[in-house]
This record gives sequence, structure tokens and C-alpha cells, in this order.
Amino acid sequence: MEQITENTPGIEKQSGISMMLIVGIVMMTLIYVNCTHHTEDESMMLLTLASPILTILLGMYTFTYRGKAYRVSRVMFFIFLALSLLSIWALIYFIELGKAYAH
Repeated sequence: MEQITENTPGIEKQSGISMMLIVGIVMMTLIYVNCTHHTEDESMMLLTLASPILTILLGMYTFTYRGKAYRVSRVMFFIFLALSLLSIWALIYFIELGKAYAH
């Protein structure tokens, strides 16, 4: 049996394909949000929901990838995690702020 190591070319190729699939999913999500007919509120909601989707995909990639850019992918994951939490917090804040002016 051949032992798989970090220097195996197949692993590098598969991680590249995984990254391309993640980028493809993100691009399709952004195209859907921007090219379909939505109200302004629905567009903001969809963009806010796209952020956690990107974070989940990047997290799955980060914790399964063990190649050369291992630390870079972890740093990117934590940056996207902070941004997605910030966007969710902002959405909740704006919803509550809107309720205050609903009178």
C-alpha cells in the first residue's frame, strides 16, 4: 500500500479542484443575487446569507487540506469567520433598528 503524504501530486491537484469548486459556488451565488429580480431588502438578506455559506465551504476546505498553504488557508478561514459573524450581527442590528422606527 502506498502511503499518502503531503508531497503527493494527487493531493495538490485535488485541493486545487476543491478551491475551484468553492470559487464556482460563490460566483454562482453572487450572480444569482445580483442578476435576478429582488427588492433591496431581499438582496441585502441574500448577500448576508452568502457570507456564512462561504465561511462553511472555506472551513471544510481548511480543516481537510494539509498542503503547502495550510496556514494561509487557516488565516483566511478565521478572517471570513469574523466577517460572516459581523455581517450576521449587522443584519440583526438593522432588523431591530427597523422595528424601532415601525411606530
